[in-house]
Amino acid sequence: MNTFSTIHTIKKATAKILVAVIACAGAITASAQKNSLDVITQQFSDYRTKNLQEKIFTHLDRNFYVAGENVWFKLYCVDAYLHRPLDVSKVAYFEILDRDNKAITQTKVSLQNGEGNGQISLPVSLTSGNYLVRVYTAWMKNFSPDFYSQQLITIVNTVRKTEITKNSKPQYEIQLFPEGGHLVDGLSSTIAFRIVDETGKGKNIKGAIVNQHNDTIAKLHPLKFGIGKFTITPSASESYRAVAHDNAVSVISKFPSIEKTGYVLSVVDTTGDQLKVNVRSKGIDETHNAIYLLAHTRQVVKVAEVKFLANGSSTFVIPKNKLGEGVSHLTLFNDANQPISERLYFKRPESKLSIHVQSDEATYVSRKKIKLAIKAATESFQAGSFSMSVFKEDGLNQFAPLDIQHYEFLTSDLRGIIESPEYYFSNDQGVPQATDNLMLTHGWSRFKWDDLLNKKSAAISFGPEYRGHIITGEVVDIASGLPAPRIKTFLSSPGKNVHLSGSVSDVNGKIQFEMRDFFDRKKILIQPDLTRDSIYQVRINNPYSEVFSSSPLPSLSYTSSWKDQLTARSLSMQTENAYYGLKRIPSKQPVIDSTVFYGEADEKYLLDDYTRFPVMEEVLREYVPGVWVRKRNGKFIFKVPDQPHHGLFQNESLVLLDGVPIFDINKIMNFSPLKIQKLDVMTRKYFLGPFTFEGIVSFITYKGDLGGFELDPKVTVLDYQGLQLQKEFFSPRYDTPAQLESRLADRRNLLFWSPNVNLKGQETQQVEFFSSDEPGKYRVFIQGMDKNGVTGSATTSFEVTGPLNN
Repeated sequence: MNTFSTIHTIKKATAKILVAVIACAGAITASAQKNSLDVITQQFSDYRTKNLQEKIFTHLDRNFYVAGENVWFKLYCVDAYLHRPLDVSKVAYFEILDRDNKAITQTKVSLQNGEGNGQISLPVSLTSGNYLVRVYTAWMKNFSPDFYSQQLITIVNTVRKTEITKNSKPQYEIQLFPEGGHLVDGLSSTIAFRIVDETGKGKNIKGAIVNQHNDTIAKLHPLKFGIGKFTITPSASESYRAVAHDNAVSVISKFPSIEKTGYVLSVVDTTGDQLKVNVRSKGIDETHNAIYLLAHTRQVVKVAEVKFLANGSSTFVIPKNKLGEGVSHLTLFNDANQPISERLYFKRPESKLSIHVQSDEATYVSRKKIKLAIKAATESFQAGSFSMSVFKEDGLNQFAPLDIQHYEFLTSDLRGIIESPEYYFSNDQGVPQATDNLMLTHGWSRFKWDDLLNKKSAAISFGPEYRGHIITGEVVDIASGLPAPRIKTFLSSPGKNVHLSGSVSDVNGKIQFEMRDFFDRKKILIQPDLTRDSIYQVRINNPYSEVFSSSPLPSLSYTSSWKDQLTARSLSMQTENAYYGLKRIPSKQPVIDSTVFYGEADEKYLLDDYTRFPVMEEVLREYVPGVWVRKRNGKFIFKVPDQPHHGLFQNESLVLLDGVPIFDINKIMNFSPLKIQKLDVMTRKYFLGPFTFEGIVSFITYKGDLGGFELDPKVTVLDYQGLQLQKEFFSPRYDTPAQLESRLADRRNLLFWSPNVNLKGQETQQVEFFSSDEPGKYRVFIQGMDKNGVTGSATTSFEVTGPLNN
């Protein structure tokens, strides 16, 4: 072999080795990138698993009220990720807030199997205006208040003159949102904008982006609700500002900062079945050219891909059918696993229950029976729970009724209040562009990527109330005001249905008491263990959330056309309250276990069955052998037999009066036995939360109200609102001639409300009620979900005619 041939052979072998090395290096690099992407995906999934989140939809009977009327509502609680009914929290908190975030009314509602319903009365002293209804669970308080259930209502006070102050000039703001979150020098970018007034309502006024020379760089033309977008290639050497004019009013807003290096993300929605996610960069070290895209719908990963920048650009192609319905987040990461850009995309939901609702007639006279036929038309439907409202369309509503599907798939996953969400589900030709503009104005929600990637769970300050309402508080040292750890505390609520709960304060002095079946307003008594000199005080926390969304409430806009309708609504409210006030809201007592918390007593003594002695010591010594009474250092003590072990407990027993722990037995011995109806004795150990008691001696008065017993001054006594009792909507009937001819005025504009319309299969459910004396057009609105969380709604309308039956 000659020298040339030998050299040629060596070169070929070397080339093959180099190709193999390069291929091997490429495979190692690709494997490393895949591993890095797997890490991000796994951490994301782990975070979602460890941070369960709830979502609540609130169906209100209407959206416009007169002060003095009642608000009826139904709650649906679902898994925020999968939208399936969630039976974790057993309590929901319902509030109506004014524009200063002050609650005008509040209530606690029982949840069972992810559902609850209730009623709340609006104070007659309210000022006219728009208000915010918000609902949440204790568990939801661990996360942003932006994701509580929130919707707007209007309340007008028709008997109180309201001074309406209007600014001589409206105040506008221009908000700018670069696509993906960043602007980079020299890279073309899309910027969304919102032009809003001082209440956050969108204004469709025109504006422009101008530079330092007052040259127009881009024009601002809102498409819908003050939202639009424009494209610009920003230069870091120039300065820009946004300007807008409306008659004599002008507004100037700052331009987002322009970075010299970084990434720009843009999403192109093709008319086909794909999304193109274009990524461009400037000033990025080419050795760090790997980028990752993670697409998730409500924190469920749908797409995870890795690409490499070539000449500072790359493109991801995402099939739309891989994304879930509703709002998806497209998040871009660099090769250090740092989130660098994010964009939202909305996929209109296709899955929806088809519900048919039809009245038996199109027109009714006053006091006529109305029959509604309701049926689920979706063949796969098995069973579901729905709520239904029938109300007069009087032209007063400023806000459309919130649809359960619009809430779950759109507004619940976006911060703030979305103006007219129903528009984005309509068939208007501008909806696709308007929806994408809306997505451009939002991003980075529900969690923090830094927490997720650093494996930090959300800060959990509130536990889930999965058995009943939990009352929380703290124990403090009276002298120093500092938290007091490891202090035994008791909370009791005297009454026929006795509640008693115990807690030991943690290192921060915090305590909590679980209150099962705790309904209506009751007195609660909280006390530290008074068997030793107490220098402690117990404070109870406000159970309602004390953090608020920053979104302002829109102002109430009166129109002259309201006058007659408001007069009619006011008369309706006053007539209903006068004639039907006591009948229309009867309370339904909950079915609860009436047994005392310690169950069946081992020994029971009904004192009226015995000779009534006037002195407690005589009673106990004469015919209560289950209580061993002795004195020690001038103080009485009680002990009871240890029945399971046929002996006597060594330590004192827990002594109760109507469920309230009494530590000074001398006071019980000085209490009149004539006020005691019965005495229960537990002759075995009893475990109460963290405590163990060697027997219980429970005195019960006739009324369960302590019978005037003087409590220790260190006992804190509070009036506390438990869960609200169920209310039943009252609708008068006109089945008989006497009822039909009644001279009682019936001016109802809310004809019917039911939170429990249960449908099964394709069976037709019939609902009946009667029209009132109020003529006009009435709307039927029904909505809800099946057992798998698939939602649906339906509406129909009918007329009521004929003269008022005065």
